[in-house]
Amino acid sequence: MAEPKGVMVFGESVQGTLAAISGELLGCGKQLADAL
Repeated sequence: MAEPKGVMVFGESVQGTLAAISGELLGCGKQLADAL
């Protein structure tokens, strides 16, 4: 059985809106996940 792989990204919300840097982190997380 294959081991599960993944990346978890935590983001910050400010007054119910995702902080700008969190969007960048999500993009980097996707790149890392695609490379697995």
